[in-house]
Amino acid sequence: MNLKINHIDLSQFGVLVEHYPTEVHAQRKIDTVSVPGRNGDLIFAQDAFDNVTESIDIAVKPCGGRTRDENIEMLCGILLSSKDFLRIECDGWAKCGGEDIFRVGYYSGTLEIQNLLAKYSRAVLKFNCKPQRFLKSGEIPIELASGAHYLKNPTAYKAYPIVKFYPSHTEVNYASGIFRLYADAVELSGAARPIKSFDLSNTVFENTDCVTADFENLMVTAADGSDYRDKIVSADKFWQPHFEPSVGHCIYANPFYEKIEIIPRWYTI
Repeated sequence: MNLKINHIDLSQFGVLVEHYPTEVHAQRKIDTVSVPGRNGDLIFAQDAFDNVTESIDIAVKPCGGRTRDENIEMLCGILLSSKDFLRIECDGWAKCGGEDIFRVGYYSGTLEIQNLLAKYSRAVLKFNCKPQRFLKSGEIPIELASGAHYLKNPTAYKAYPIVKFYPSHTEVNYASGIFRLYADAVELSGAARPIKSFDLSNTVFENTDCVTADFENLMVTAADGSDYRDKIVSADKFWQPHFEPSVGHCIYANPFYEKIEIIPRWYTI
């Protein structure tokens, strides 16, 4: 079995996964209240889950013209050098509906990992991971022209996408950038549920050719990374467009966009 960190296949450094890792599922966050005179507790389930710890048994051997110790040093550099979350893939993890998954986390194991590997050639890698088991298909950008489109969330969990907006070069004046999701509604004109829109200022494309909205944390950035959150002009600036679980959605993109790209970030737990 192979292990990949940030798309780097560690087998090229002589790293082998020795045993199928135990599949850990995240626990929902639950608040409990004990009521005097009543049996049991009341529970209030949150729409959130705890992190999980994933443990992976590995061995390291000489490979690629490098000694075992040189490969160990390469592995430790990959694990410890990153300042951000790691993208982690392991062949031994269960699939979701036949699809490959990956996790996002950081190395949380012993900092003596290099000494352990040098002594025994084996160790347990521990990662503190976000609760989501992300589907690889949710990483693939879906390119849509302006207008109405239909897209279904294949999972049982709410997904917050990344959406990239590109202006139409045939238009001189841009209207507010509107992006709408209509859950459970095939026809835009007959939406049965209250509709909210994500609106951007009509000056949003003055200094950039692409605006990226990350709806998980409601970050809006220009192509150069500049913070564009002040360009949000929706009535509810804190509304986060999302795909409801296991239902279809109509997507409406302002005709003043040349196209939009949606990275849906489907996941399961």
